[in-house]
Amino acid sequence: MTFSTAIAAIQAAALQPSVPIDSVSVPMGSAIGQGVSIALAGMAIVAVALTLISLFIAALPHMLNVVARFWPEVEEPHAKKSHPESLVPDNDAVLAAIGYVLHCEFQKQLQHDPQATGKN
Repeated sequence: MTFSTAIAAIQAAALQPSVPIDSVSVPMGSAIGQGVSIALAGMAIVAVALTLISLFIAALPHMLNVVARFWPEVEEPHAKKSHPESLVPDNDAVLAAIGYVLHCEFQKQLQHDPQATGKN
């Protein structure tokens, strides 16, 4: 097969109105038309859904005002403290002592437990 006969075969195949797919011939015009109509229908559905979502978001403050008439928000005083003050004053020496004790305990655990260091 020469180059010119290959080009002629490609041009002839391109001019045919159908493309064989597993021995079933599908007309190109209807396949493209169906694809375009499905794509346009999908885009229309998405556009309608996004428009409805936008309208709902825009109307939500007005709906919440109506709901607030029936179930008003309860005002609670903000003066309560959830945690009582610490009994230990914020002293640097106390914090340093606590840190030192924790460090010593962790060192003891590492010396007695070889799996904690990753050594066997």
